[in-house]
Amino acid sequence: MWVQLGWAIVVALASSLISYALQRAPKAAAAPAAETVTSPSLDAGTPLQVVFGRKRIRNPNTLYYGGDRTTEIKK
Repeated sequence: MWVQLGWAIVVALASSLISYALQRAPKAAAAPAAETVTSPSLDAGTPLQVVFGRKRIRNPNTLYYGGDRTTEIKK
């Protein structure tokens, strides 16, 4: 029993090491330019949609978005 457990651990470690060695490096995603980011708009006179349950709303009427930020966030 202990021999089988030992072999299972060795095989699991070897499989993990091989998977880690063969994985591709992730590509760095470019940050979107400030001109390409669009925020939802508020139109006067548009009725508010009341949804019960799960439904995809194509053109939501947004009351508050939080503003657009153009400065870089520094940690």
